Amino acid sequence: MNKIKKTNRSLKNKLLKKAGEEYMKNKPISENITKLLKNVIKDMKKMNINASLFGLKHKLKTQKSLADKYSRIMKREKVTLNKAAKLVKDGIRFTLVFSKEKYVDGVLSLWSQLEKHNFKSITRNNKDEVRWDVGDGYQGINTLITNNTDSPIEIQFHTKESIKYKDKLLHPLYEKLRKICDEKLSLKEMEDKLKKSNINPKCITYKKQLINAKKKIPIPKKIKKCKSIKKKNNRIKDLKDC
Repeated sequence: MNKIKKTNRSLKNKLLKKAGEEYMKNKPISENITKLLKNVIKDMKKMNINASLFGLKHKLKTQKSLADKYSRIMKREKVTLNKAAKLVKDGIRFTLVFSKEKYVDGVLSLWSQLEKHNFKSITRNNKDEVRWDVGDGYQGINTLITNNTDSPIEIQFHTKESIKYKDKLLHPLYEKLRKICDEKLSLKEMEDKLKKSNINPKCITYKKQLINAKKKIPIPKKIKKCKSIKKKNNRIKDLKDC
């Protein structure tokens, strides 16, 4: 028993050390991006496009949060600590909020400015960036960017309505789900595991609640009518045809 406790304590220390190193690396990068985004927002206002940064106090995952995520990934993927750390893509994250009416114009305008500053998308090839109404419990746009640094930066684009639902309803459900099961599993995957008694039944309940809750979020008209983003593995640039 003492040996197990010692092993667990050793792993926890390694997790926290790695997380601390990552946090200190991310901190100056996040400050630079904050300044850039604030300047871009000022420029967009001159074009009659209002945007705001939401939840800036959460732009950096804390050391503990990073360590916890490393641990979950190591268990889920059966990988080493170093590999798990590389799989974490949201150590730095920002949320931009626009009105429904200016949402598409705002996203494209901001994206254009990011490209001018040598940022590019590094979102996984098998994943959509425009994730409105795709049945995954998320409503909005989610992208990973980099300007050739080691640290990816997650940027989410929301409407004033979608961020309220995300903050007040979707996120609490997501946290309940994450604590008891692998939140990355689809509803079908969870139901298959339930048949084999390999999952907590509450996972199914929370997943369904998450999917149903997102249906209440109003979708911007341009997004709703847009055909170019219906394809798999869509990208923000596809909004240009909306």
